[in-house]
Amino acid sequence: MLSSVHESELNLDIALRMVALSCLTGIKYTMTRDSDDISYPDSAKSVSSRKKYDQKRRVEHINNTANTVLISVHQNCYLHNPTVLNHFTRNPRAVIRLQSLFRSQ
Repeated sequence: MLSSVHESELNLDIALRMVALSCLTGIKYTMTRDSDDISYPDSAKSVSSRKKYDQKRRVEHINNTANTVLISVHQNCYLHNPTVLNHFTRNPRAVIRLQSLFRSQ
């Protein structure tokens, strides 16, 4: 955390803005989470077990959703190169279009 804003808060804000764009453009979406509140089983007591549970739940959600395109939002800080942008796609034009839509908000 480089400021008082937690990464999870920033990521959720970005994801919710993407939802708003999806609604405007008619793109169907589903979220793996829409708040910071995550219900864990009683057996998930450690940070590691909670992360494993959360990842397993997300993978199940993705695998059970037809025609899925996964967009995962993260904030990574590379002090030696702060302009690093990672994305995975087979369609770079789609990423450019998404970036332009997002920047116009």
